[in-house]
Amino acid sequence: MLRCFLGRRERAPGNGQTLGSTAPDAAAAPPLGCPASACTAVTEQAVTAAAPAPAGPPPVAPLPPAATCPAADAGGAAASSADEALQRARARVIACPFGHGSVGTGPFPGYVHGKHPEICPNGCRPDPALGKHGRTDETPTETLIREALEYQDLYQRERGSAEAKAARVKEVLAEIAATGSYTHTFDELQHGARVAWRHAPKCSNRKFWEELNLLDHRHVDTPEGMFLACLEMLEAATLSCVTTANIVVFRPQTPGTQDGPRVWNNQLLRYCGYKQAEGSVLGDKAEADFTAMLQPLPAQSEFGWEPPPEDKRTRFDMLPLLLQVHPEEEPKLFTLPPQYVARVPISHPDHPGFAELGLQWYAIPAVSAMELSVGGLTYTACPFNGWYSVTEIMRNLTDESRYDQCPEVARMLGLETKSDGNLWRDQAMVIVAQAVMHSFRAAGYGIVDHHTLMKNFWTWYNKEKEVRGWAPPGNWKWIIPPVSPTASRCYLELNHMTEFTLKPGYWYTPGWRSYQNRRRELLKAARAALVGSQYADLGNSMLGASMHPVPEGDNLVGSARPRVLIAYASVTGTTAKYAAAVAQVLSGPLAVTLLNMEDFEPDGWSEALARSQLVVLMLSTYGPGAPPSTAGKFLAWMQKGMAVGGDAHSVLANLPFTVLGFGCTSYPRFCAAADTMFSIVSAVGATPMMPATKVDSLSHEEVSVWRWARGLVAVAQQRGLLGGEEAEEALARMPIAEEGGPRPFVQRFTLIHLEGTEDLRPAADRFRQEAAVMEVKELRRKSVDGPTAPATKQVILDVSDLPGGGLSYLAGDELAVWGENPAEAVEAVAMALGISGKGLDSMFLLQSRDGRSASGAKDESGPHAARAEDSAGLSSAPFPLPNSYRTILKRYVALSDVPSFEAVQAMARFAPEGSRLHTLGAAYPAYSDWVAATATRWCDVWKEFPELAGRLPPAVFFQLVPVVKPRHYSISSSAARHPGQLHLTISRLAYRLPTGEQRSGFCSSFLASRGPGDRVCVRVLPTPGFRMPLDPSAPVIMVAAGTGIAPFKGFWEERTARRATARTLEEQEKEQRERQERKAAARAGGAVPGGRESRDGASLDSRSSTDTQGSSQRTFKATGPGPCVLIFGCRNSSEDFIYRDTIETALSEGALTRVLTAFSREPGQRKQYVQDVISESGAELAPLLQSRACHVYVCGSSNMAQEAAMAFRRILGEKEFTALVEAGRYHEDVFGVVAPDHKAIAAQQGVMTRGMPAAADKAASPDSRKEAQSMAVSTAASS
Repeated sequence: MLRCFLGRRERAPGNGQTLGSTAPDAAAAPPLGCPASACTAVTEQAVTAAAPAPAGPPPVAPLPPAATCPAADAGGAAASSADEALQRARARVIACPFGHGSVGTGPFPGYVHGKHPEICPNGCRPDPALGKHGRTDETPTETLIREALEYQDLYQRERGSAEAKAARVKEVLAEIAATGSYTHTFDELQHGARVAWRHAPKCSNRKFWEELNLLDHRHVDTPEGMFLACLEMLEAATLSCVTTANIVVFRPQTPGTQDGPRVWNNQLLRYCGYKQAEGSVLGDKAEADFTAMLQPLPAQSEFGWEPPPEDKRTRFDMLPLLLQVHPEEEPKLFTLPPQYVARVPISHPDHPGFAELGLQWYAIPAVSAMELSVGGLTYTACPFNGWYSVTEIMRNLTDESRYDQCPEVARMLGLETKSDGNLWRDQAMVIVAQAVMHSFRAAGYGIVDHHTLMKNFWTWYNKEKEVRGWAPPGNWKWIIPPVSPTASRCYLELNHMTEFTLKPGYWYTPGWRSYQNRRRELLKAARAALVGSQYADLGNSMLGASMHPVPEGDNLVGSARPRVLIAYASVTGTTAKYAAAVAQVLSGPLAVTLLNMEDFEPDGWSEALARSQLVVLMLSTYGPGAPPSTAGKFLAWMQKGMAVGGDAHSVLANLPFTVLGFGCTSYPRFCAAADTMFSIVSAVGATPMMPATKVDSLSHEEVSVWRWARGLVAVAQQRGLLGGEEAEEALARMPIAEEGGPRPFVQRFTLIHLEGTEDLRPAADRFRQEAAVMEVKELRRKSVDGPTAPATKQVILDVSDLPGGGLSYLAGDELAVWGENPAEAVEAVAMALGISGKGLDSMFLLQSRDGRSASGAKDESGPHAARAEDSAGLSSAPFPLPNSYRTILKRYVALSDVPSFEAVQAMARFAPEGSRLHTLGAAYPAYSDWVAATATRWCDVWKEFPELAGRLPPAVFFQLVPVVKPRHYSISSSAARHPGQLHLTISRLAYRLPTGEQRSGFCSSFLASRGPGDRVCVRVLPTPGFRMPLDPSAPVIMVAAGTGIAPFKGFWEERTARRATARTLEEQEKEQRERQERKAAARAGGAVPGGRESRDGASLDSRSSTDTQGSSQRTFKATGPGPCVLIFGCRNSSEDFIYRDTIETALSEGALTRVLTAFSREPGQRKQYVQDVISESGAELAPLLQSRACHVYVCGSSNMAQEAAMAFRRILGEKEFTALVEAGRYHEDVFGVVAPDHKAIAAQQGVMTRGMPAAADKAASPDSRKEAQSMAVSTAASS
């Protein structure tokens, strides 16, 4: 409940309460390593006279003179070295024998009702100089070290040992010295979060502090990841019927900064408060300002929120979540799926009319406006849930500052409300409390009454004093319930509690108003800079319109050059890369603005569009023809502007535009998103300059892009936007010449060899995590041996010991896997480059010829993977540098990719006369024929062209070679069923080249060859659109062919785990009810126990109240699982019916209720495919499909998915099938069929191959499978 942590936002403190931190005016530092009471500088008067401290981390103040206290350290000057900082921090560690650590007054002020401010028998008092960000006379580093040491003392005392403490302290200090921070282990963070609950002075439910569950998401680095983590917490709470406390923790902010992630909402679940014209509020008055901030003013929200139409708004509309991964990145808005918001209609057992009031409340209190401080690290985003106290919801519904329902309840009861003397408000509040208690019990959600709550707190508080020897902090005004406070002995006997600050601890974040102010300041600064002369330095800002840099661009204001706006929507980075390249080329003769549609906001974009004479829109297509989700806000804005008078219409009317689409012809609706964009922009009123152009990733992608760009320049010249000289300048800047050949190669980097450099650490790659292989086993009943033979295998990974406490995923998510080049290929290429022996393990850097080093890894899987383009269209290597040659050659360069045309042309410069490289680099047709015939990879270059050995400089090689791109696999396990494990299902593709050479897929072969203990670089890719319904009774239909079954194995395992959880909870509830019945019988017989028995035999005043009158009102109400049908297709039942045993087990356990099979090569049977089975089973499937709760999942090739959709459409009819899709209950996870066809395809990055589908070896993310086929050229032999 909300009371279970730090009090409640619903309840305002009484007069005299101080919520801010305090600091002394001129108080000296307290004694170091001795009780604070011994220092004459720290007195009760100093505490009383303390002034409020400024918000945020305190400034670094000069240290006090040594004379302030005999026990203080001498010197008084600021620490000038790490050793001095360490010594000063060690000296300040509180050495009280009671082990409570430093005691401060901020943010909890050390206020006490009585005359004895000492918090322990040793005489320690709250220190006015110590706030939540540290001491006023400490540097951030000193604060970090001191708090880290104090927490290690606490942690090892409570969880570890003296021996472990010494080693761990050494590790922590070494990491701080090296990085300025350190990383908590999972258990350290979980225990710290629990202890912070124990230290929370406003919480009355601290009895259960040891049961807080940590959901560790410190690895999350996107708002989407934050959102999914919040959903995971809500799901965990919901599945436990709100009887468990959970906290999800994101990365900490960097010590000494304020760069942590943020949740703008006060709570994850809150109702809207719509301000009405007459001054009233529809909904929750406490959220009226936040709702107003999100609402469109006048027509479009800057965050993209679209509230319900005014005539459809209710008092209980759920607010969206506003999440921000970094203060300098735009916050993103997310709408909570309905299944994650458990709502409880409020009714009263004795007053039927109460239900007619239409009141409700959500079951899960999830506080998100708190930050957590543990061991010197501050976690600025850490939403947590508990369970409600009945008085909290009662006050939410009855307070005048909230829903103010007392008058309505009184009228329902027939009470006289003209005079307060009859206590009608009191009667109404009691009735509301009874109704809430009844409704939550009937719904099966945990809740506790305030009387039980106070008994629990009394027991816990006194036990803590007995065990620890000192009283925990407490704020009496917040601990005491607002109803019947005097009924508890806590009212009088605990009224002298002291509220002081201990760490670990929770306290309020600055809040959304502070976040908004900072955002506006940064946006204002960015816009001011935009109209200045330093436009090139604004590119990485993601504020407002997120203007990306065009290095040769000019000042947009006052420029005489025509202005062009290029907006793109990309997922894998391919479209983003070309958008940046086109902007680079056009920025000479034109003033170019480059925008990412993901960062759309109406004001900034309207201004930029209004200044433009031409708009270029570039986007990819994914799924069955949908635009990227990043284009959603922009498209929605334009759709609203289709009518005359709309904002988009007024801005875009008659504005010339063109659309360039990226896709793959292996998908049925090739570049459909480009057609959609073209139609909408035309409907808004813009003028097309040329038809929508489509680029096929399977056919000369780069050549097609620059052919389109040449046409764009020609049209712009015809329309007068470009003069003859400007047009020629643009054409000359294009990396591909008119005849299709690349421009002359320009070397960008100089390699710096770092051999012999001492104490040099390789750069870390924060985008990858390393998982250990536990097991790899063959799934096909008949398999062919050999490293290049076809195979279908299960790979089991250990993800429990990853940095940050393990890897979290949900059923339906995908895993990005980075394959590694074979050792023999690495050594052969290294030798050809002149790197051998010990030199292979030495380190190097790449330095740009303009003096900048090319260091730092880039996210190859995201939209910002676009690599910096030079004038020749070549890319800098996105490697984490400095690093060893072996590491880069093994993990980062794509040696299995085919060299691009421009790479062949560049290598020809270094080849001797007579080398065939000159012929291949001279004309694209010769290169194309060569690729089609040989499919030569980078690792084969020196075999085919031995004359190049020793001639190609490593710096040139690293500039030319592409980076290894991750392959994406559906996760085929449930974390609930297999804790600490992650299962993959891979199909190793095998094919034969025209030369007769046998090859296999790059990443699938890599995974298939792993053994126990091997490490694999991975990253979880959340797939929110491919998740099971939260409701276990919802009908589910799953359709798969081959290894497309992978995600569904995770689905039925998750269903099994949920059923097991339900059974466990039901058994626990039954045991608890039986105990209550026995106690009730004992009371009836006159035997009254001396104390209430708990869940483990100590006290039954537990977290969630249950009704002892019968089984109709229970803490958990089991829901029967709904039907789950699997339709699976493969060749035959004897060879490739993978997971057959597992499927049979799932059937016996009830996780699957029906399995329908389609065999295309079954002896003695006619050929069948999954679409045939769907059609033939229409009578059986129709009742499930017609349920509004039914979800359909299809996983397999795009062709299969298209046929399956047609079969379902025939069963349901066009209207019902469309409704199913629009309701978000038809889910597809599809991929193109990729197979060798060397005669037809030779694109700029290599060879695409057509043939056997590798269902789980995916070249792109689940949301961008179509765009990602453009990568598969270089991974042709890899997928």
